[in-house]
Amino acid sequence: MTPPTISVAAVVATKGRVDELRILFASLAAQTRQLAEVVVVDQNEHEDLKAVLDDFPDLPVRWLRRRDLQGANASRNWGWAQASSDLVFFPDDDCWYPSDFVEKACALQESTGADIVSGRAADISGRSINGRFLEAPAWVTRKTAWMTQIEWVFLIRKGMLQAIGGFDERIGPGAGTPWGSCEVQDLSLRAMAAGFRQIYHPEIYGHHEEFVVAPDVPDVIAKGAHYARGFGFVLGKHGFSTWTAAKWIARPAMRAIFELARFKVFNARYSFAVAMGRRSGFCDVLSSRRSAEDEQWPLPHGAGKQAAVICLA
Repeated sequence: MTPPTISVAAVVATKGRVDELRILFASLAAQTRQLAEVVVVDQNEHEDLKAVLDDFPDLPVRWLRRRDLQGANASRNWGWAQASSDLVFFPDDDCWYPSDFVEKACALQESTGADIVSGRAADISGRSINGRFLEAPAWVTRKTAWMTQIEWVFLIRKGMLQAIGGFDERIGPGAGTPWGSCEVQDLSLRAMAAGFRQIYHPEIYGHHEEFVVAPDVPDVIAKGAHYARGFGFVLGKHGFSTWTAAKWIARPAMRAIFELARFKVFNARYSFAVAMGRRSGFCDVLSSRRSAEDEQWPLPHGAGKQAAVICLA
């Protein structure tokens, strides 16, 4: 393995998975650039992970049980705070990586001095999945954050996380809120606003099962709407214009019409649910109140006025 010059930690928030973690840990153990730490934040009631972790004695695992935490981002925040490494990334508990993932990501970070290095989701053939991603390397901007970021292909300087406060725990899986996704775009946009530099490269990618829209997939329409509402909420939270939000809402709405014209009723229902989810999330900004939580994560000036236009449409 290549001797590391900058230490890297993987922080894995997990709940309800066992076999998937074996695949993830095998890919982490096979990295050509060795990890300094694998911080596992275990939210399970049981101790089934012990047998999994025992199968990987060469991985520098820290098994931390926190059943009281709610949501992936609460676990991620607690996990990175425990890590002592220079760089951190956040594997999903059901993803896995090529053996050169850490090597490539660190090489790009070291050559550019970027505070964040991001890549894309891909199947085992290298085809992009689970989102639209840029085909060429680029410095990340407010416009391209939506096509260059995914939570588990995202290497971050720990000092940057400390500076901006980590993930917004109201957003993302298991948070108990309507906003089921785009926590990484929220973090990226806050980092951008604070002056931190971010770079994307399509040759940096991880693997995941593909998100399939089909009638036999349980709750897929509800899940799509839940994720989309997070997208809309982050748009509103960061002061994107009504016009920008309308464009993002119109895309799945137009797709729904196209699918209906092809008599693909289920696909049309899914696309319409995504469009309405994005609209609802953007409108949530308007109805948000300055509670103690909102004071911690304040809405940008004027965001409510922007949301009002589209919510009353």
